[in-house]
Amino acid sequence: MTKNTYSLTSRNHSKALVHKTSHLNNFALQKLLHDCEHEFDLMDTAINFKKCSCLRIGQRFDVASANIASYYSQTIEWETELKYLVIHIVCSRGFKCSLTAAKRSFFIAANAVFGTIGCRSSEDVIRSECMPALFYGLEACPFRLSDYNSLDFVVNRFFMKLVKTNNLETVTFCRTHFTLTCLALF
Repeated sequence: MTKNTYSLTSRNHSKALVHKTSHLNNFALQKLLHDCEHEFDLMDTAINFKKCSCLRIGQRFDVASANIASYYSQTIEWETELKYLVIHIVCSRGFKCSLTAAKRSFFIAANAVFGTIGCRSSEDVIRSECMPALFYGLEACPFRLSDYNSLDFVVNRFFMKLVKTNNLETVTFCRTHFTLTCLALF
């Protein structure tokens, strides 16, 4: 049995218990890292710790944790957001993706279209250049209604700029003409 080094004499017992549980979880994760390092050493391969980070997903996602240390004194830090391929995964209670990078890519593509052909763009140009930039990699992410509304707002803003109006009815008519009425179809 391991020796408990945490004293519960403070007024806030729950903080001490959380700290102890967090320490035990970090210890298990660190042991897993050491086992992986050992296997990689047997294969004469190394882990690139500059590209490694930890992310907590679950009920205790906001609990601070100590960094994970390797055999070679390299550390893996805890992040609030990490990028895996093109998906930005966010620290939260459940698996959640950030749409900020996708929206940024969409606006870069849309501004490139506006810069080259201006407001005379066709449905083919919008569908082939702008929409893939918005939806690339998002099929792996779970969506809530607020995420659909956020993406819908981006497309509405694009059409507002395209037809030079702030009237939402005009934008809705244009989206219907371009068959972009429902973002869930993509």
